[in-house]
Amino acid sequence: LASGRRTAELFRIVGRPPGRIVAMRTTALLLAMLVLSPAALAQSQAEKKQQVLDKIESLIEEGDLDTAGRMIDFFLDKNPGDEDLVRMKEKWRIAKGEVGPLLEEEGLGTPEKRKRLREVCWKIAGASMKGNPDEWEALLGTGEPAKAKGLLGKAAKRGAAEDRRTAETLIGRLDGKSPAPMTVKEIEGVLAGSDAAAQVRALRQIEDGKLSKLRRKAAEVHGSASDPEVRAAAAGALLALGDAKVRPTLLADLKSERPVEAVLAMEVLVRHPGKGKAPLIALFGKIEADEAILRVKPTLLSLAIGGIGDGQEEGALEFLSKKLTEPTHAVDAARALGALGDEKAVDALIAYLKKPPRSAEDDTTGSGLGFLGGQGKGMKDAAAAEELRPRLVGALAILRVTAPAKKAAK
Repeated sequence: LASGRRTAELFRIVGRPPGRIVAMRTTALLLAMLVLSPAALAQSQAEKKQQVLDKIESLIEEGDLDTAGRMIDFFLDKNPGDEDLVRMKEKWRIAKGEVGPLLEEEGLGTPEKRKRLREVCWKIAGASMKGNPDEWEALLGTGEPAKAKGLLGKAAKRGAAEDRRTAETLIGRLDGKSPAPMTVKEIEGVLAGSDAAAQVRALRQIEDGKLSKLRRKAAEVHGSASDPEVRAAAAGALLALGDAKVRPTLLADLKSERPVEAVLAMEVLVRHPGKGKAPLIALFGKIEADEAILRVKPTLLSLAIGGIGDGQEEGALEFLSKKLTEPTHAVDAARALGALGDEKAVDALIAYLKKPPRSAEDDTTGSGLGFLGGQGKGMKDAAAAEELRPRLVGALAILRVTAPAKKAAK
């Protein structure tokens, strides 16, 4: 038949994986294919190909990597070198954790290959975002807002409710949108009310804006608040306004029998570590050695590491680089190095990303993200997100420390 070559090409594009091949030999279907014009046939091929790509991407997103891998290999065998399928294969490898080969290129950490390194890290970040919206704010510091918005836009379209909310909020921040600050009178009204969440927001505005007119009000709230979040927020406001009397109370709260109080106190101390060359590095050591702090210690140390990156402390690069090699602290250290923004961390971060720390669940898995197949979807998704997190954190850290515009938004 004159259109035999076109028919064969269509079969190449829309062929199905082994075991599911359907014999498309009915007279009606052949006639329908023969009457297609070249333009219509080309359109049909493109549509079918896009359906295949969408299905593969969906399987990767869902964590069904075995099926996705078989499909990719089948279609690549039929269409060797196809750029879209090669790209999908790369995304599949990243989801499986095989990021090392992407970073083996010689000299990738040198300034001369900065563009290539960033391309690799954007790919890793894009393939590792699912289920980790708490890490996405780092995209704002990558120095490439268009690419950041592209990834966030995809997450907003196909993610869970929390993913969509986070993506939309961050896109708004990239566009320069932010809530209008409250006036002093409005803050006073909120603090006189009973809405704890609103009071926390108002106190944080006092803290961030250093509104000295409201020092007395913040002290009153700190002395009378029964809600631990409100009390901690008031302490943060007072420290920002130069009132150091609350610091001993916060340090004592680190040993509280109520974990929430210890964590809230640490969050305030991280924002206001006090005087000295490296107050948070010193506090990290004290917490680590304090036998009175038990169950909540890992969280407190994690918060301290984050603060060391944000605070630009003396010796921070050396301290965080060392922690990058310790499995317990590696992910936190990578995140903090990203915030620190020192290009000297590039080689250490590349080494980390080649072999990110294993998640706690790794011993139970034999094949990528599908390792909790028998359990509920929520647990499976959470475990999959945790397995992706080290890669995402490492890629975002490298993008931040190599950002074209230094001092990009954190």
